[in-house]
Amino acid sequence: MITFLISGLWHGANWTFLYWGGVHGVAQIIEDICNPILKKIRLYKVGKFVTWILVFFFCNMAWVLFRAPTLIDAIYVYKNILIDIDTPLRYLKNGFNDIGISVVRLIHLVTLIIILIVVDGINLRNNIVVKVNSQKVIVQWCVYLLLALITILFAQKGVAAEFVYFQF
Repeated sequence: MITFLISGLWHGANWTFLYWGGVHGVAQIIEDICNPILKKIRLYKVGKFVTWILVFFFCNMAWVLFRAPTLIDAIYVYKNILIDIDTPLRYLKNGFNDIGISVVRLIHLVTLIIILIVVDGINLRNNIVVKVNSQKVIVQWCVYLLLALITILFAQKGVAAEFVYFQF
């Protein structure tokens, strides 16, 4: 718990960061207490998926504390997070528009995510690096050139974002 509280303070001298660290500390304590039950749940694919969803949900809710300027702002977000959702697709579309992600950019991001999932899935079955290195030199270089081309095509263009810790 102390580590998480210090981590919160390290990120900024604001109550929201302290709460963010505290929430993670409490979650870690709960996970440690529930670990025997969680081990049994994770034996099943559905159990692994459910615990993954819970962690994903928890982290997203905790990020509200991290990003909110004040605790009052964070509470406002929690109270209003599901307001005005008439259809999930319209909600997502409006959300992407609000943060400046166009349809083209969304397709770009989804394509990258699919590539990562496919590569990760292949790598789980057999080590890609070992597999590529065991091929003929011409195949190796074709893979390298393909990776370079993908990197160039999907590289972020424009002004680089400021590193998050420069503000501290």
